[in-house]
Amino acid sequence: MNIIKGQILSVQSADELALVSVQSKFGKINVLMLDFNALETKLKADIALLFKEQALILAKSEDLGLENVLNLKVKSIHKGQILTQVFFDDDLSAVLSNEAFSKLEPRVDELVLGFISPSDISIKVL
Repeated sequence: MNIIKGQILSVQSADELALVSVQSKFGKINVLMLDFNALETKLKADIALLFKEQALILAKSEDLGLENVLNLKVKSIHKGQILTQVFFDDDLSAVLSNEAFSKLEPRVDELVLGFISPSDISIKVL
């Protein structure tokens, strides 16, 4: 288990979700979680972020050390208060924070790359 210490900068809540911004020695880290109203009273509180080793994706310049790379064409985009859902062919979609979406700025009919961590995939026998 990885641990990064930090302080809560802000909490944005909508639709039973919370986007928590945390300042760490690595810079700002966003955490998406179910809405937890008590966090809003903990601004500037010292906290620890915990995440699995499998969740840490490595990159060297633009060459990402990822498996399962998908070439995807943007079909439509639905922007909410905290999250944006981007829809692709084959009934696939991705959900990102509005901040991540604004950095990427995908447009309808644009080609983008998608990455799926092997540990995030389940198998269903048909």
